[in-house]
Amino acid sequence: MVMGVTVACVFIVLGLVPGLIHELADHLSNTAELLRFQFPAPSRSRADFEQPRWFALVGATLIVITILLYLAN
Repeated sequence: MVMGVTVACVFIVLGLVPGLIHELADHLSNTAELLRFQFPAPSRSRADFEQPRWFALVGATLIVITILLYLAN
């Protein structure tokens, strides 16, 4: 139950905090380039995409399903 609620909370945060996914993607990209080339490559422009609000809906649904399954046992 704890794992389901934890993952759901992460989905909710990713869906509701503006720009968080963009920042995480930039940091992951920079880290990969640093590990591969030993120095950061010049920053590239990324395509803008809308904040995925459906992540929050998936998280809330996952919490409800997890609690219902816990109560069913």
